[in-house]
Amino acid sequence: GAAHRSLFHGDTRLRVPLGMKDNRVYEMEFDLTQLCHSLFIGRSGSGKTSILHSFILSIMNAYSPKEVAIYLADYKGNEFSCYRENAPHVRYLLCKNGKKNDNETTFYSMFQSIRKIHEERSILIRQKGVNNFLQYNDMVAETEKMPFIFFIVDEYNSLLDDFKAKYGNKLINLINELTRMVRSSGICVMLSGQT
Repeated sequence: GAAHRSLFHGDTRLRVPLGMKDNRVYEMEFDLTQLCHSLFIGRSGSGKTSILHSFILSIMNAYSPKEVAIYLADYKGNEFSCYRENAPHVRYLLCKNGKKNDNETTFYSMFQSIRKIHEERSILIRQKGVNNFLQYNDMVAETEKMPFIFFIVDEYNSLLDDFKAKYGNKLINLINELTRMVRSSGICVMLSGQT
């Protein structure tokens, strides 16, 4: 396997390949300590999911599962099913797959789970008298450090549309709440959808 860098010890810059043109690889560099929430919007077939795959694989190749945890949700399909096995970074995977039990309320529950993780982390952070998970991780033993969490949702706009038709604005309100609060607890929300 690849040699992992150490996110816990300051190796926070990540290069993610975005595509190729004329035999040249185009990359984007992220500083994971500065990375905030992301929104990828485009037409069907424009490469949104490919960029998410590139990001996920770059994260898994660069960092250990102790340092980065990934939560994946694909509302319309099965794009993330390749991470069901041999992907220890992926802590939770939810793909619709056309199953009746994987409906919009199941996905809403996943958003609620992310909020609960944030709330639990916030308590620990406050108990140490610091403001965010980076400061917390600087103070605790290696075994107590919190992994950075990426919560990645593909086809979120279809989920919003279906959920709103049945339940009103509960989901969009929860997404707004998450994007305002969770960064301090080391959670990055990445949404992808069609125009």
